[in-house]
Amino acid sequence: VGYGSQSTPTITHQELIKLDAQGNMYWTKTISLPDRDMSSNNGCLTPDGGLAIVGSTWEGGHTSGAFIKTDSAGQVEFARIYNYGGPATANLYGVKPLPNGGYILAGYCMPTISFDWQVWMIETDSLGIPVWANVYGTPGFEFVYDVAIRPNGGYALVGQNQVGNNRSMVFVRTDSLGQLEDVKVYDNSINDRASKVMVTPDGGYFIAGNTDTTNGGGLWMLKTD
Repeated sequence: VGYGSQSTPTITHQELIKLDAQGNMYWTKTISLPDRDMSSNNGCLTPDGGLAIVGSTWEGGHTSGAFIKTDSAGQVEFARIYNYGGPATANLYGVKPLPNGGYILAGYCMPTISFDWQVWMIETDSLGIPVWANVYGTPGFEFVYDVAIRPNGGYALVGQNQVGNNRSMVFVRTDSLGQLEDVKVYDNSINDRASKVMVTPDGGYFIAGNTDTTNGGGLWMLKTD
């Protein structure tokens, strides 16, 4: 999944490419939100063989979260736009299908013009209609880039926490309704970021991201209990 622009009119579309087992192109599709730009950030396979794609779209001087669901052939089944309200700016980065047929979406938003970025979560039904949404933060700015479903039905989110000039990996756990349970911050340098999280068979978590070192940037992986 990626994105690019086309002219007349100039709208940013999403490019989908399916490959066979040898890496050869099987098909390619160009999809978009109705009459507006979308920048895709992440996607996942859905139980029916389709794709769930999340990102952001620009409207009215701010960005909103965007969600497109396709079938197994890349045909759009529905497209949704989520506004936090008021002057908020928002972006979605994480998406996973839920056992009940809905989806959990995660990202970050700026609820006011104070430049205080916070965690943003949305649970939707099977058609992308919101069931609930939560926003919360800790001291500093929060940027969320991935979400995983915990064995107890809660959620694990990872991203970046910024306090002053220091950027750290952040790991957030919530219950099944998105209520905050705990927050962990991990530092290896002055600029760390978590991009992926997975639940491990022993009930812990695997977190992957990047870190700055004295010799430049590098991959940083953590295993937690």
